Amino acid sequence: MLQILKNPFRLYFPIGILFGLWGIFLWVLFFYQKVSYPGIYHAEMMIFGFYTHIAMGFLMTAIPRFTGTNSMTRAELAIGLGLSIVFFIVAFRDLSRAYLPFLFFAEISFLLAFFVRRLFIRQSNPPPTFAFLFAGLVCAFIGGLAVLLNFLDITTLKINGYDLIYYGWTMGPMLGVGGMLIPRIVGYLNQQIQPVIHTKAIDSKRPYRVMGIWACIFLVSQFGFAIWQLDLFLYLRQLVLSVVFLKFWKIYKWPPNKGYLIKGLWLSSWFFLLGTWLATVDPSRRIHDMHFYFVGAVSLMIGCIATRVVVAHGNYPSTDESHSKWLLGVIVFLILAMLTRVLAPWTKGYFMHLAVASFLWSVAYLCWTIKYVPRIFLPQKESSKTNC
Repeated sequence: MLQILKNPFRLYFPIGILFGLWGIFLWVLFFYQKVSYPGIYHAEMMIFGFYTHIAMGFLMTAIPRFTGTNSMTRAELAIGLGLSIVFFIVAFRDLSRAYLPFLFFAEISFLLAFFVRRLFIRQSNPPPTFAFLFAGLVCAFIGGLAVLLNFLDITTLKINGYDLIYYGWTMGPMLGVGGMLIPRIVGYLNQQIQPVIHTKAIDSKRPYRVMGIWACIFLVSQFGFAIWQLDLFLYLRQLVLSVVFLKFWKIYKWPPNKGYLIKGLWLSSWFFLLGTWLATVDPSRRIHDMHFYFVGAVSLMIGCIATRVVVAHGNYPSTDESHSKWLLGVIVFLILAMLTRVLAPWTKGYFMHLAVASFLWSVAYLCWTIKYVPRIFLPQKESSKTNC
């Protein structure tokens, strides 16, 4: 119990992976005509189930450390676990998809309250890149509210809530967390990952202003496209992403550090940038090209960062992330899944390729599960590290 309160990822990572394996394997079942066309259900399971629960596990572990506040309370654990159990029950029932937007909105509201409460009583400042995290939470909250209100027929908001969720909610935390971790893990920056002491010094505010401005532009691009569906706003988003990845993350440089995890993070960063650019310049193939992002960036980056979290908090040797053949398998199978999915429209067997891509994704995360889930539950000893 105390381990989960201090490190909620021990609860949420396995839950997220379970949702991911089910959401992705639907395409295999569909190919063999065992289920109806998964379509939106697949997307909701991957974003509402897989991505959101992994994000909640990481953020509720990291936020108290970077704000100098208390870990998850027993009441918060009860609420979070209760929501996850209900989500699990509803998600696996026939014709229950209609309730998923409500549960997603409830979980995002819970996470936002968890963050904001600690932000107001913070003893240290979270990293400047967390401006993107807050932007992503805003997208998730407003997007979830729009979807929920439309579903309940209370009002019809002229905003595509799903766009805010699928893109704003997934990109924001990845930019916020990735901007803190990836340049340091890969070796572009030598500073140690640690909270910023709360201060009113003028010089300490500049990074927050810079990241705040770019995060605001990112928000404008997300809401602009969700409301008006103009590609102009996608190009504005790509401007932000290009600045972040090339100026701040410096991914154009070969990674100075060595190891499979390093290469996985570097490749996922490139798939993030290139995949979103391809989807922007070629609207006719947007849904397909975005799987460079969803598989090559989101899934691969999650796998690598989750590996760092498990290894660091479990006090396992660094070779478990730098030289693990299991992690190499995760990277290789996810890249193969990405290529198979993106190339599917150019083949004669479109749904067969979707099934193969889903199978490859499943193999990748089964590899991760076999290697790292036991380490989630069996840490070697209490770690004194504060970085995630």
